[in-house]
Amino acid sequence: MRCPSCQNENDAGAAYCDMCGFDLTPSKQAPAAESAPAPLPPQPANPHQKRRTVFEPDPAAPPPPPAHRGADFFANPPPPRPTFDPRDPFAAASIPPSRPAAPPPAAPPPPAAPPPRPKARTLVETANEGSAAGLIRGALFEYRGPTDPGRVHPLRAGRNVLGRNPDCDVVVDDGRVSGQHAFLFIRAEDASFIDVSSNGSVVNGSVVHGEQVVLQNHAVITLGGTTLVLVIVPEQLLARRSP
Repeated sequence: MRCPSCQNENDAGAAYCDMCGFDLTPSKQAPAAESAPAPLPPQPANPHQKRRTVFEPDPAAPPPPPAHRGADFFANPPPPRPTFDPRDPFAAASIPPSRPAAPPPAAPPPPAAPPPRPKARTLVETANEGSAAGLIRGALFEYRGPTDPGRVHPLRAGRNVLGRNPDCDVVVDDGRVSGQHAFLFIRAEDASFIDVSSNGSVVNGSVVHGEQVVLQNHAVITLGGTTLVLVIVPEQLLARRSP
């Protein structure tokens, strides 16, 4: 087989030239292009198919009028008519000045500041000026047992200090009682008990610690290990015995 490039004689059936290496294999022919499918024959018109006619708007036609002329009239009012001087009808028309623009709405006033919160204060109850201050109005009976009635501590109208200090109005000799343990205010028909101790008190079986309670006649007060019974003399009884 002769090489078409260098004219060298090669063995029959050689794939490449021994001299120049030219490809001696026969070239493969490209497959023929597929022929386009034949067009389908025209289908006859279907007489039962529904038809619809669409009318396109003419671009040169004027726009349709508004549906509601009243709404369009108030939305776009006509310009003001010119005014004429009746004494000179040939004078130029004078158009009244346009209305000044409405001022913007005023900003709402700032919210009022809340009133200052009242400060907490402690009220100390004392005897009224009109009452008989210093008058004996009751007593605390110290209960020690059925055979020993104990001491009797008189109570005056107004404030009475209960505690272990010797200068207290009611001195309770008990190691578990504070120097100033409580305040007892004697009023017209009842009493007010305020605990100011660190250990607390027991009034009618309920623990009172830094609180104020209202006491009635024959109330039972326990300070430490000492039990006291309250007796209040009403003002009506004192008024009957007064000369």
